[in-house]
Amino acid sequence: MIHKNKELGDLQEIVKQLRESLFGERHTATFFKNVEDYWSLVKEKLWFETNLFQADIACKTHVFVDSLPNTEEWLVESVLKDLINEGFPAYQLIGEIQTAGATVHGTEDPKLLAEELEYQKESRNRFMEDEEIDTAKGERLLKERDEVIIERVHKEVPDGEIAIVFIGRLHNVIGPLSDPPYNFKIAQL
Repeated sequence: MIHKNKELGDLQEIVKQLRESLFGERHTATFFKNVEDYWSLVKEKLWFETNLFQADIACKTHVFVDSLPNTEEWLVESVLKDLINEGFPAYQLIGEIQTAGATVHGTEDPKLLAEELEYQKESRNRFMEDEEIDTAKGERLLKERDEVIIERVHKEVPDGEIAIVFIGRLHNVIGPLSDPPYNFKIAQL
């Protein structure tokens, strides 16, 4: 999962400042152009390599997205609709998969997401003040979020059906999903 700044909500300014301080404005602008290209490529691969947009396959497909809270179905749909309407390429693709017949699931524990948001804000402040960041806390939060995501995928996807997990590269869910007791067959794009 690669996010544009606006997708990050309350974190967008923090992430923008960090990216620009680390990579400069020009490289940050190039990054966002690459985000658009990336999602076009993902759509193309899904379209041509998986036949995912065919109704008989899509109806057996379950979509999970990092940072999408596991809450009431109407709220998940509302958040998803807002993100699609905002024009975010990842969510537009997810919306197309859903329109083809897939089920999009709320994926993450809202309490852990809120804790992650607070941690990111605190880390940004420490970074700006040139103070030490509590990386152990960040690693613990990420591990807890990963465990929840793995359990959610396992719980919601019946045998013989398909899970698509849109996940950031810092997460560690893909490998564990292929290991016992889950044993999902993994194909990465």
